[in-house]
Amino acid sequence: MKSKEIKILDTALILELMDRDGDGKADEFAFSPKKGENTPDFGFIFDLNNNGKIDYIVFNGGPLFTKDFKMIWMNYHWIDSNYDGKIDIMVYNNINLDGDKFPDEGITAWIYDLDFNGTIDKAEYLEKVFEKSIQKIDGVFVIKKSTGETKIPESEKDLFTGLNTMLSEINSMLLQ
Repeated sequence: MKSKEIKILDTALILELMDRDGDGKADEFAFSPKKGENTPDFGFIFDLNNNGKIDYIVFNGGPLFTKDFKMIWMNYHWIDSNYDGKIDIMVYNNINLDGDKFPDEGITAWIYDLDFNGTIDKAEYLEKVFEKSIQKIDGVFVIKKSTGETKIPESEKDLFTGLNTMLSEINSMLLQ
């Protein structure tokens, strides 16, 4: 549908928007180092409030296997919950709370910027039957993932920078 060379965190990439369902609106994106090159870096985009701007991005993470060899698909979810053009919620679905290095099916970690200032205010693990706060240790949220721990200082100002650049570029392409 549309493509554009962009720069995210000092990396030049080709961002391509595609319309997979044929409704005339972009619903998928892909990043590649060169135009026309196949890439595993893709995802889906959504306009939650139907205002013509994207506010929910799902980035492909690929397949993972649980300890009983059930395949699950890992994704990263990035949400602009107040529709201001900036990501304020991140969701991981490759959580490993029991330390066995396999993802725990059905458990996600939600990281929130509740006051929309670009820093993390709250983090929690969610599952259908429980909700557990992710505690800060010395000002750092430690997210337990099957791919290793992700440590996010509550004062981290750059956590959303690349994501916000990507969201801005996608939305500017939609307006062209």
